[in-house]
Amino acid sequence: MNIKRVMTLFLVLSSMRGVTAADEATAWLVVQPGYPGSTRDAEGFMRLFSSYLTERTSLGPLEGTYYNLPDDALHKLQARSPGFALVSLGFYLKYRQQFGFEVRLVSEPADVFLIVGRESEIQAAADLDGQEVVGGPLYEPGFLTRVVFRGRACVERWQARPMLRTSRALRRLARGRYKAVVLTGREFASLSRLSRGKKLEKVLQSDYYPAAVLVLIRPPKSKGSGSQGDSKSESEKSESDDVGDEPRKRTKKRTGRITTDPPAEVGGNRGLRAGAGQQVLTASQRTSLERAFLSMEEDLEAQDLLKTMGARGFKMVKPDWLKELEGQYDTVEKK
Repeated sequence: MNIKRVMTLFLVLSSMRGVTAADEATAWLVVQPGYPGSTRDAEGFMRLFSSYLTERTSLGPLEGTYYNLPDDALHKLQARSPGFALVSLGFYLKYRQQFGFEVRLVSEPADVFLIVGRESEIQAAADLDGQEVVGGPLYEPGFLTRVVFRGRACVERWQARPMLRTSRALRRLARGRYKAVVLTGREFASLSRLSRGKKLEKVLQSDYYPAAVLVLIRPPKSKGSGSQGDSKSESEKSESDDVGDEPRKRTKKRTGRITTDPPAEVGGNRGLRAGAGQQVLTASQRTSLERAFLSMEEDLEAQDLLKTMGARGFKMVKPDWLKELEGQYDTVEKK
């Protein structure tokens, strides 16, 4: 065989092997709606996190992406279904049936949500009805309405505006432009160390909830499986569930749809439309992934990752606690 043709064939095969390795990388996501930063800002962190998990699991090469805007995360999930993700509790509750989320672990310590207003101006949460309220947590108003402030504040009656820049929101609150700001406990702790925090006060504080949950992602069953397949479409849910989500302009509208039936094992997933296909972890991969997250608290090499996330570590989820939250979220409170 001609040596030149041999070299050409070698180069082609080498190139194909490189493409295959990239295609086989297990995708995973961190989804924290309303949290600081951006997908681009977090690229370095996600590379470090992916490398850390690659070394401590049997998943092989990992490719992680961070999202703090729900729409961007949804487009990613529809384009390429990852094997697992770290998501907010609110994101899990809303999309668990659509994408086949299964919670395995929760982050520690738990955090609270707070409504903050100018000192002595708001006597009760009812004073916010019809008023302009902003904050990062308002990217998930359905979660705030149905779980976090259920029976204590009527988020759907606010002029709610999601906002990523907490410092800007607080400055404008101090000037009287907004009536209140919704914060996480971590954000409020940072505020308390600043002088402007002395001019603001808590209107309402929620119970404690984990900031993130580790979910496995499995294909949902196709429609006709017989359980909750006749529930409202996702577009209808968005209108009733997330009133106040900030609209985002795009040059091209993506219209991919995914069935909204409950999670299931692999198989019977013809109704799933997820671009590049579903990556489902094997039993051994799931075990190694959980062990890696559970050991982070004691691993010196994981401390910087945990600090960036504002976490101490992870623990197993309590099924009864999760089932109760799912019931609260699925049952719309009667007014």
